[in-house]
This record gives sequence, structure tokens and C-alpha cells, in this order.
Amino acid sequence: DAFVEVYLDKDYKQRTKTIKNNNDPQWNEKFNFNLDRNHDDLHLCVYDDDAIGKDAIGSAKINLKKHDFGKGDFDEWVKLPALLGLRSKGEIHVTIHHNPDSK
Repeated sequence: DAFVEVYLDKDYKQRTKTIKNNNDPQWNEKFNFNLDRNHDDLHLCVYDDDAIGKDAIGSAKINLKKHDFGKGDFDEWVKLPALLGLRSKGEIHVTIHHNPDSK
């Protein structure tokens, strides 16, 4: 029963819907964020939703300053290392489109 929390700022998290009973979930969801100079990283945290709460599966951080959006979108498979730095917990496909003109 996996879902993903996506955020630039911990105070404003967005999340995907929960996909039940699937070891290869595909969300295909879009999120909009307002960027400012303090936002360097996009955080992705994947969880397993269960009756008593959520269990962390893995997380990743994408440094937005390292990608040249003038050359196109960020479109990559991102590894999900385990939260304690143990072996990888899989990967997640992420596409980021930066629209500097939107308000």
C-alpha cells in the first residue's frame, strides 16, 4: 500500500494517492510547487501505509540547482536508498518541468 510524499519545504508536503497491494506502483501524478532561492532540493519519501501508520520504504533528494532546466526537463530514474543508508529500496521515475514564468 505505497504512497509518496513530495516536498520542497517540510511545512508544505504533497502526497500521491495510495496504491494498494502492488509491488510496482505507478502514480502518474502531477504536483505544482512555487520555487524560491531557499529551495535547493526536492524530497521524495516513499511509504507503506498500514493500519497503525506509515512505514518508510526509502527516500531520495533531487538537487534542483544541479540541473540545467534551460536544456530541458529533469527526467530520470532516481534510486531510493534505505533511510539508514542500507541497500537500495528500488527506484522511482521522476519528471520535473520548471516553468519560471508561472506565478
